[in-house]
Amino acid sequence: MSALFSATLAEMGRLVLEGLDENMLITFNRDAPEDFLDYVLLLEEIEYANDRQPISGKDYLQLGTENYLITAIGDAAWSNLCQLGHATLIFDGETTPRGYGAIHLEKKSLPEKSRLSGKMIIHKM
Repeated sequence: MSALFSATLAEMGRLVLEGLDENMLITFNRDAPEDFLDYVLLLEEIEYANDRQPISGKDYLQLGTENYLITAIGDAAWSNLCQLGHATLIFDGETTPRGYGAIHLEKKSLPEKSRLSGKMIIHKM
């Protein structure tokens, strides 16, 4: 496995866990609009291999120690993630993206609040 993307999970908005109740987690870098801050998991130290090398449905997203298979990616999700740290992570296993910025992940146990720290990494398989 090689890492295509890596970021530090820096800070969690006060309403992030409510999003997890809907099987969704939204990320953004520190330049997130003020109105978004309560709803997002802020990322720092963003590194990526190449913003033109898209992720695929055979790659994995790692949150802390948990890995999730990527099942679908919206058309703008990869460039948004690389440039803005912005993605809507949806834990539903769908194979067709809900929106242009969505990254769908396999449906399994959602990350707990205590696991929303450390690194977020996308591994190429």
